[in-house]
Amino acid sequence: MTSDLKIKSNKINPAFILAGLIIFGIVRLILIFSTRDGHHVDEVWSYGFANSYYQANVYGYDTDDCRINVDEWVKGEVFKDYITVSDDERFAYDSVLYNKRYDLSPVLYALILHTVSSLFPGSFSWYYAFSISLFFFALCVIFVYLICYEFTASSKCGILCVLYYIFSGCGTANFLYLRIYHMFTFFTLLLFYLMTKILKTEKGKCLKYYLLLPVTALLGCMTHFYFLVIAFFITGFFAIALLFKKRIRDFFILCTLMLAAVVLSFVIYPYSLNFLLPYIGIETEASIAAASTGKSSTGYYKYPYSWDLRLANIHFFGGTVGFSIDFNFLNIFEVLGIVLMLLIVLALLAFLFRNEQWMKKIIMALKSRVISIFKTVFGFAKKLHGSMYIALLASVMYLLIIPISARLYGMGYSERYFFAAMTLFLIFFFSVAFILYSQVLLAVKTNAKRIITAVSLIAITALCILSNRYIGSFKFDTMGENELISNLEGEDCYIYARFVRDMIWLSPVVAESDEVYITLAEMTEDQDYKMPELSKECLVLVASDGFISEDQKTEMEDGGGSYAVDSLSRPEQLMTLQDYIGELEKNTGYNYVCIGEYNTNIGVLSLFKPQNSSL
Repeated sequence: MTSDLKIKSNKINPAFILAGLIIFGIVRLILIFSTRDGHHVDEVWSYGFANSYYQANVYGYDTDDCRINVDEWVKGEVFKDYITVSDDERFAYDSVLYNKRYDLSPVLYALILHTVSSLFPGSFSWYYAFSISLFFFALCVIFVYLICYEFTASSKCGILCVLYYIFSGCGTANFLYLRIYHMFTFFTLLLFYLMTKILKTEKGKCLKYYLLLPVTALLGCMTHFYFLVIAFFITGFFAIALLFKKRIRDFFILCTLMLAAVVLSFVIYPYSLNFLLPYIGIETEASIAAASTGKSSTGYYKYPYSWDLRLANIHFFGGTVGFSIDFNFLNIFEVLGIVLMLLIVLALLAFLFRNEQWMKKIIMALKSRVISIFKTVFGFAKKLHGSMYIALLASVMYLLIIPISARLYGMGYSERYFFAAMTLFLIFFFSVAFILYSQVLLAVKTNAKRIITAVSLIAITALCILSNRYIGSFKFDTMGENELISNLEGEDCYIYARFVRDMIWLSPVVAESDEVYITLAEMTEDQDYKMPELSKECLVLVASDGFISEDQKTEMEDGGGSYAVDSLSRPEQLMTLQDYIGELEKNTGYNYVCIGEYNTNIGVLSLFKPQNSSL
């Protein structure tokens, strides 16, 4: 691999330039991450699964099968323990393996995060997970360069592609989001690179790549289940390429090693099968129960495939090349129908006037032009490396398949599922653009080369900038979380939240609070709910977007219109926030004043404190 970083001239070794870009990219990510003022609930789950000692969720059950840490005063330390490692629980990998039984992804990332957190017992920081992101950022950048170099045999193209990737939407969001997707991306790139080298290397000289291949596949399978999808397509297309080259022995070695790696991943961690079986049509008790409610096999409501594919298309191309063609199947069929009608009309005209001299000239001109275009296109296609087509096909097939299983529509941050394939497509796109640019330069005069170069740089820069429109939310810089944590530090707080998962999100927020009383909307039946009788002066944090607005209340009182209430809502969510606080004031004897409003990952939270209080 290191030989690919060398250059056969007196110019600066691209390895030094690449190292400089990696350092620059890391500094850039740190600066962006330093503005972080919020988080995603799944990021907290990462810490919980990794660090909580034999307790996958902070809202677990007691011996009587009742929820814990709900509707009672609980020390903030309980929530801190969920996301941190204590001195006597360091490097407790057995606990990590136990907790991950309840997660929807394999164990590798949690094991690494637990290792890092064990070095800092009793403390919590988002930088523990971010340090893992930076490590894999460096590895991903290296293999973006190496794959691009394999495609173009140009270190210049490789360096420019890395520069584009560092500033692109997918190359930024992937490493700001503290989850497993940067690891997923790295193992995908490494797998693709190894297979590219196998395809290019002569028979009998692939041993070092074959030794690395099953290890890469195994680690990828232990990172994310969707690695199985993209690895299937990458392996399948490379296997077909080997057959075309009549390398039968390499074909069987490649397929056998990949299959063995997949099987071994399930042998090492068999609980992964519990989450995969519903996706391949094997019913489980959970999937049968979900189907009876109109949900998908994974327990979530599933929108039509065309909706999810449309959203995937926007994320996939928008985050790589800066734009996407917004389509739906109806429009596609309409366009195809119009094109077909035009072709029929043109064919009839050509037949009716086939003996006319002017028609003969038009047909001959069109025939000559079409032949010329086909020769140009096929001539250019022959210049592309065979692995480039595999990168395109594998990434596009992944784009088409994932919306079948993933619930994208209505879910925030769904771009994450596509970061690995997006990176592969980005390398393909940039390599094709560079080869096309090089061919155009060979065909024009010297004076025009500068203009073409300037226009090309402007176009690529514009596309890179546009790709960042789709990743702003991954910065988590506008939620006001730091202020909220500061207000709650050392204080008692009553919290009205909507869903059980909100307790996960709240864990780092209330970790330094004194005592916390959490009430959940989805855990109390409509007729049984009573306002809590708070026996002490405390702050009040309310999920305010769970209530209707004043306009909706007026509309309901006038008997006009309707208000669709979530099936998990309680009668209080047919009240305004002001009404709810009024009822709380009657119950507690305190008058509350709002001191902050925070637009968080779990909705809008409003913070109140008793009037004239020292809190």
